[in-house]
Amino acid sequence: MSFFITTLESLAISAAVGGVGYLASARGMLNRNALKVLSAISLEIALPCQIFAAILRGFNPQAQPHWWLLPLWWVGLTSLQVLVAWITGRWFPPDLRREARLGFIYQNAIFIPLVMLSDMFGATSGIVVSLFLFTLFFSVFFFNTAPLLFQQAGRNFHWNRMLTPSLIATGTALLLHMGNLHSWVPGFCLRGIEMVGAIAVPGLLMYLGGSIYQDRADARQVLPGPVVGFVVIRNLLLPGVVLLIVLGLHLSRELGLLLVLQASMPPITALTALVEREGGNRAFTNQIMLSSFITALITVPLFLALHHWILSR
Repeated sequence: MSFFITTLESLAISAAVGGVGYLASARGMLNRNALKVLSAISLEIALPCQIFAAILRGFNPQAQPHWWLLPLWWVGLTSLQVLVAWITGRWFPPDLRREARLGFIYQNAIFIPLVMLSDMFGATSGIVVSLFLFTLFFSVFFFNTAPLLFQQAGRNFHWNRMLTPSLIATGTALLLHMGNLHSWVPGFCLRGIEMVGAIAVPGLLMYLGGSIYQDRADARQVLPGPVVGFVVIRNLLLPGVVLLIVLGLHLSRELGLLLVLQASMPPITALTALVEREGGNRAFTNQIMLSSFITALITVPLFLALHHWILSR
């Protein structure tokens, strides 16, 4: 029960900070243009700084000799989500099928897990570093593959999107460690980078809250059947299947926690913007994102506590 309460409190903190963004948007301080700026600063400046500082301080190749397997576990989880998306996507009406499949495949892989793990274990803890390594290729995968569901075959792959700021920060920090050069980074530089990185989590959460306010008008026509079906699959079926796999394979506590946490997440925040840009159903996308996020406030602590309880027996 204590682990459930701890994870619930962590999500409650996230919701509270997101609420600040919602109120700021309601008062006109965060309009759509301001949200774009906040998102860009958080994703392209602050988050890479946090990743770089966390890996430099918390990465220990001797204690994590198999760290390079973490991105491969992400590939395995993503493959499972793609399979579930293609099978269950047939249960949705044709005009909602693409949006539902996007929500199943692309979870909120970094933002909410980062908030939770930083709050529970510390911003430079080993498991936070593992999160960054686990999601090393997630942003590259999302921005290059998600639009393909809306386009005809033959759409070009954007190689220029491969080198994201987060990927560059991760690679640079790992190279410094591999070359035993990480200790050469001046302490004052690292502290400055950490200060910039510290705004990543609150910035992203405020962006999420502000986006929910800006998109509230798109929830006029509620689609209870498809929305409930999406939540059952995204918030209950997927984490349940992953939990069984984790327990069946007798994975380590840290790796199991990462996998169950990832599988329990609601869809990625950028999904609404992508669907709107590609001419999809923005209203339905907002409904499944908001419903999944609200449900996750209970289901995420529930599955994490269940995983913790079973391993502690």
